[in-house]
Amino acid sequence: MKHFYFYAMKNLIITLSFVALFNTVATAQDSATIRRTILALIEDGKNEFVLTKDTVRSDTGAKYTRYATKRRLGKGDNSVYVYKKDDTKRFYVDYFLDYDDEYESGTTAVKAAKSIITEWRKTRKYTAGMYYDYDSLGSDIEITYLRDLEGNYIMEIEQGYDFYAISIYSKKWGKK
Repeated sequence: MKHFYFYAMKNLIITLSFVALFNTVATAQDSATIRRTILALIEDGKNEFVLTKDTVRSDTGAKYTRYATKRRLGKGDNSVYVYKKDDTKRFYVDYFLDYDDEYESGTTAVKAAKSIITEWRKTRKYTAGMYYDYDSLGSDIEITYLRDLEGNYIMEIEQGYDFYAISIYSKKWGKK
């Protein structure tokens, strides 16, 4: 009987080790994929998101048209907004942290975006910073941004109590 428990425990430990190893590899791949997607979105922003923008999801009339996207940053709500007043565009994804899959996806995307901001800032070709804003309920929202040296927006990360959001701006967006 002792041998049975020994082998059962040994098999359980080996199985759990493989599961842990698989999850680590899968997360690393997801992180690398999200990083590549962020860099591709920044590049496509220079071309007004022509490669990312897909079919119309909703049209608010006077303010903006919201498009589905061909590129995605995880399981959040991914959209390209085209503002009618001045034809500026931004890719926007938000993650609601109440949902496990969006929490994981959002955490990975925010880490990748912050890593890109840090790397680009170190080149001294871009400026980056962080400040706090408040939502309608008075909760803190941490905003981290990346701009070029002329002050044009490139990327912004919002981290609130129950959500994360990433905006990547088109070249036309400018200093708004």
